[in-house]
Amino acid sequence: MDAEAIFSATFPQLQGDDLLLRELNDSDVAALFLQFSDAEVMRYYDLEPFTEPQQAEELMSRWRQRQQRGFGIRWAICHPQRPSELLGTCGFNLWIQNSARAVLGYDLARTYWRRGIMKQAVTLVLNYGFETLSLNRVEAVVFRDNTASCELLKKLGFTHEGLLRQYDNLHGHFEDMHMFSRLRSDPVV
Repeated sequence: MDAEAIFSATFPQLQGDDLLLRELNDSDVAALFLQFSDAEVMRYYDLEPFTEPQQAEELMSRWRQRQQRGFGIRWAICHPQRPSELLGTCGFNLWIQNSARAVLGYDLARTYWRRGIMKQAVTLVLNYGFETLSLNRVEAVVFRDNTASCELLKKLGFTHEGLLRQYDNLHGHFEDMHMFSRLRSDPVV
């Protein structure tokens, strides 16, 4: 299925036993700002902590533009019983259709860390990617010291492909990053 057909249709809502992944909307700006203004949440993110609510609006706008252009998609993570309460976000920051490859991105408000929420959310997104987008490969690039994210990806069946030395200039200095991937042909965890 091509990007235009997928992303011009109704936004795909994904539901698991304990989670609902839905479209981000304007009512999520305040929660997104609170999450992205938390220095601990932003410690392993490629942005500085937010200081103004407008930054959350701009981030949501960038995510929407990626979706409209057919090269990314980001979901709001919620509980099915409280769909208006934003827990975090998850999706494909970049979808390279002709390579059947996507780059995974995710974040979660600190209140919800270590509860298995992101494992469930990423599983739903991976299933959508492999089944609907016909992805062959999903990549994740993770800060060297982000052990929680590295462990999550390993639990989800990602393979650690190596350390990318001084891969990106983030927060004013070069950072080593881990490269993880999961292929469609990899065993389901």
